[in-house]
Amino acid sequence: MTEDMANFKILLTPWHGTLIAPPYIDSTFTEDIKSKNPYNNPVYSNDWFNYTPMRAGKPVPLTDNYKLPAHFYWICSNVKKLGTDYYSHSKGVILSSCLFEFLKQFNCYDEYDICEVTPLSRKLAPISDKKYYFIRFKHLAYNLFIDLENSNRIKRMNKVITSYLYLDFQLREQTVYPDIFWMKNVLVAKDSVADLINRNGFSGFRMVELKDFVDEYTFRDTHPYPTLEDMKDRDRKWF
Repeated sequence: MTEDMANFKILLTPWHGTLIAPPYIDSTFTEDIKSKNPYNNPVYSNDWFNYTPMRAGKPVPLTDNYKLPAHFYWICSNVKKLGTDYYSHSKGVILSSCLFEFLKQFNCYDEYDICEVTPLSRKLAPISDKKYYFIRFKHLAYNLFIDLENSNRIKRMNKVITSYLYLDFQLREQTVYPDIFWMKNVLVAKDSVADLINRNGFSGFRMVELKDFVDEYTFRDTHPYPTLEDMKDRDRKWF
């Protein structure tokens, strides 16, 4: 298979998840703990939490006012023990140091900022033995080598904002493609790299074929009110 015919796998998270790897965590970030209730009284040294690379279709300069701190606390509700290696947040992704260091060996064109994260319970007790990093993307490079408009895609169902699921990517003509890349908070990897990721047994996600990802999210989109058993049953298919 030539480079321009490369196949990819994409990151899929559980629908229901597990106690140590929940798909959603009610949480707050805070740089410091200056009260008994930092969950409701977070501390920020600047406006980094509100930074977005684009606003109203225009790039937002990454000034000092948006600079990430070196470290912050992740205050989590209803999580006694955290074991996931990947968590998607509206502001970026949280990766275990094991996963982050593993991914660093592969070629990637995306640009990002990084800081250390310490997960705590609402009672301010440590909830994980793992070290974590927060990744905030500054520039995603996938448009440089993927023509999304001409890729094989289907429109997602029951979505207010139009979005698509991709059965295959139309690659632009070039000699080298990255081993991994991010599409918003979702990791995509060449088949061979994705298989290595899966073999390492990371928690909280699995790399799957694009078609399987489309099938799974089509099912989820068309079942907006699933029972817990429905969600667990779908998870058993992949995890």
